[in-house]
Amino acid sequence: MQASKEFQEFLQSVVTRAHKMEHEYYTPEHFLYEALKSADYSDFFDKIGINKEKVTNLLEKYFKTKLDKVDDTSKVPEASDQFDTCISEATEYAQNAGKEELDVYDVLYAILKNTDTYSFAAASMNGLDDAMLDSEYEDSVEVEDEEYEDEIEDEEDEDGS
Repeated sequence: MQASKEFQEFLQSVVTRAHKMEHEYYTPEHFLYEALKSADYSDFFDKIGINKEKVTNLLEKYFKTKLDKVDDTSKVPEASDQFDTCISEATEYAQNAGKEELDVYDVLYAILKNTDTYSFAAASMNGLDDAMLDSEYEDSVEVEDEEYEDEIEDEEDEDGS
C-alpha cells in the first residue's frame, strides 16, 4: 500500500521533531504529539474527546523522563519497533476499509487502538472515547468512498454513459 503525500510530509515532520529532541527513535508518541500540535487534526481530537493540552503535557513529560537523548545528534532517528507495529496495523485497517493510500488518520487510529502504547494510556486517561474514535475513522473512510464515487460519476458523464 502506498502512503499519501500528506502522510509522507507529516511523517517527515515527526522525524524532524524527534531529531530536534535528540531521540534515537521516533515512536507512536512522537506521531501523536506532532498531530496534537497541528491545527489540521484539532477537530479530530475534539470529536474523539481527547483533552489535547493534558495529553500534550503528558507526552512532553514522557519524552523528558522516558526517552534517552543520543550522543550523536547528526544521526537521523529511525522508527521504533512499536511505531513499525502501528504502521502495520494502520496499513491493515486501511486495506480492510478498501483504501488505496495510507494516511495520517489511519496511523492515528492504529496508535489510539494499540493498548501497548503510552499514547493509548495518555489518551485514555484524558478523555479518549473509543466509540467516537471508531465512528470518526469510519466517517473518514466514507468521505474517501464518496470522493471516488464522484470521480466515477464524472468519468461516466464524460463517456456519455
